[in-house]
Amino acid sequence: MILRQYLSSPLILIFAVSFILYINTLGHEYALDDTMMITENSFTRQGFDGFGNILTNDAFVGFFGEEKTLLEGGRYRPLSQITFAIEYELFGLNPFIGHLVNTIWYALLCCLIFLTLNRIFHYNSKKEKWFFSLPFIITMLYALHPLHTEVVANIKGRDELMSMFFSIAALYFYLDFVKKKNMLPGFLAGMSFFLALLSKENALTFLAIIPLTVYYFTQHPLRVNLTKMYALLIPVLLFFFLRYNALGFFIGAGKESGELLNNPFLHASVGEKYATIFYTMGVYLKLLFFPHTLTHDYYPMHIPIVGWDQPEVILSLMIYLTLGIIAIKSLKTKNPAGYGIWFYLITFSIFSNLFFSIGTFMNERFMFMPSLGFAIVIGYYLHMAIKGELLRSKTVPLLAFILSAFIVMGFSYKTITRNKVWKNDYTLFTTDVKTSHNSAKVNVSAGGALIDKALEPGVNEDQRKQKLLQAVEYLNHGISIHPDYLSAWILLGNSWFHLNDYQKSLEAYMACLNRNPDYDLIYINLDILGKKARQEKELSIARKCFETLVNAKPLNADYYYQLAMVYEKKENFDQTVKLLKKTVEKDPGHYKALKKHGEIEGKIFGNIDQSIEYLNMAYNVKPDNLTILENLGVAYGISGDFEKSLKYFYKAFTRNTDSAELLRNISLTYRRMGKLDKAQEYIQKSRAVEK
Repeated sequence: MILRQYLSSPLILIFAVSFILYINTLGHEYALDDTMMITENSFTRQGFDGFGNILTNDAFVGFFGEEKTLLEGGRYRPLSQITFAIEYELFGLNPFIGHLVNTIWYALLCCLIFLTLNRIFHYNSKKEKWFFSLPFIITMLYALHPLHTEVVANIKGRDELMSMFFSIAALYFYLDFVKKKNMLPGFLAGMSFFLALLSKENALTFLAIIPLTVYYFTQHPLRVNLTKMYALLIPVLLFFFLRYNALGFFIGAGKESGELLNNPFLHASVGEKYATIFYTMGVYLKLLFFPHTLTHDYYPMHIPIVGWDQPEVILSLMIYLTLGIIAIKSLKTKNPAGYGIWFYLITFSIFSNLFFSIGTFMNERFMFMPSLGFAIVIGYYLHMAIKGELLRSKTVPLLAFILSAFIVMGFSYKTITRNKVWKNDYTLFTTDVKTSHNSAKVNVSAGGALIDKALEPGVNEDQRKQKLLQAVEYLNHGISIHPDYLSAWILLGNSWFHLNDYQKSLEAYMACLNRNPDYDLIYINLDILGKKARQEKELSIARKCFETLVNAKPLNADYYYQLAMVYEKKENFDQTVKLLKKTVEKDPGHYKALKKHGEIEGKIFGNIDQSIEYLNMAYNVKPDNLTILENLGVAYGISGDFEKSLKYFYKAFTRNTDSAELLRNISLTYRRMGKLDKAQEYIQKSRAVEK
């Protein structure tokens, strides 16, 4: 009987539809935040050995390092990351497995929602066909909704999937617990709720949703409802204990970011902040009813900072006040639509920015839980219309059927097509930048993705140049929105570097440096640019790079050496020698500086004794360096010490037996020693090597 319940026609259909909707994600790659949580997260990549670190740290520590409060409130979501670690242990970096698991989780979640709604609405198969039932209509509205694509199509979205799944499971078991004396449903409810909390903190909202559901849809007295809440409160206390040990603070604590991209209200007044919040709340409602156009990026300034003089803000405020009034009134009537509104408002509250900052204006994934409340409200009225109970009109059921068909087709098409965008970072960023045109973040992300694409093997020169110039356009736009966006300046410099415009590359890097001298990545890029510019004989640019590096990092001996090499190219040998001495002063074991100093003393200044002195110092550091050995052979030969000259030439030859030049030098040395037979022997060897 139980098996028949769980293998019934509606469940099979719901699972199949939910799975098929996302089957086109199975060939996708990693994208977006998968980098932070999977591909470049040191804890995830430890596999089973990473469990301890995952359970005792902020979710971002495995990617960023030791900093545990990167965003206000912290992020403690170990359960989904543990599943990533398990997948890595068993399959390595395999996005197919990640997408398959997400798709299965989603299909199972939709089935569980249907079973729970059956229990809530007391569905009776003898009175109503399942495909006309309220639980089925609500479930299909939820399963098909395109706003869920970010959660399901992005592997990292599993935290939302698991949090929702285990929260609904906790509700399912709790409904049994309040009507039975058996402790098993209470244990299962508590265990499910604990797993939901470990998946993502937003499961806390079910502390209100679960007793509210019991109040609306059962006859159990309030006393029974509340006294049995210990089954949920115990796992909450355990969760807070674990979270406190990992992060050092509870929900809502931590630091407020001083970076615009992690604190979008950074430059807004209090009035502007709350006006913008209500504006975004209105955008959420619009996307629930009409999910177009979708984007992964709602960062500054895709959502503009607005004031209370905007009509959209006032309209949104009035709608939410109305929803609140309807929800409060429904407490008396226990109307299912009122319950749906409560479900939406309560689960949305934690993402609304009203009570604490979430680090962004909004995101589509934040509707993953609240959209079930939306589906309950819309499903309730569609169900009423189909049954002919909404209005006394024969055309209403037909219109309801037509509307339902349009919703099914429209939502399905949008979900499937939106999934394609999540194939990888390149498709995601270059698609969404057209929607979130005024977002600094997605413009910079698109620029970075285009640079990576341009540098892939097999890209011809014209395509490479076109992609790099497009990257420059996006990066410049991102910088115009957020001038202090450091990685944008770095990427802009990289774009110009690959376009061989070293002057513009330098200007971008210097703009980054002027904004934050502590941003270490800029010094790596200046070093690369300086070396390339010297190689291409852009000596003024190379000098600027290394002078900047010397001033910023005076303890780095190699920067003095690189600057010396620039002056050598300019044939300013006095300045070259000064810088080489400075290099050795900072690092006595810098054999390249010692070698170069020895070469200049001998070749330029004719000081053979000093040349030999510095070359021997270099040799003591690097006795197997071929160039040092050759130079010592030449220097000792010039000084007339032919035995030592031969000693170093022979050592060099043992490391490079194919060198005709070394053989000629050995021959010449023997000739100067008067050993003509040996000289002839080695000149013959050199000719044989050259053949």
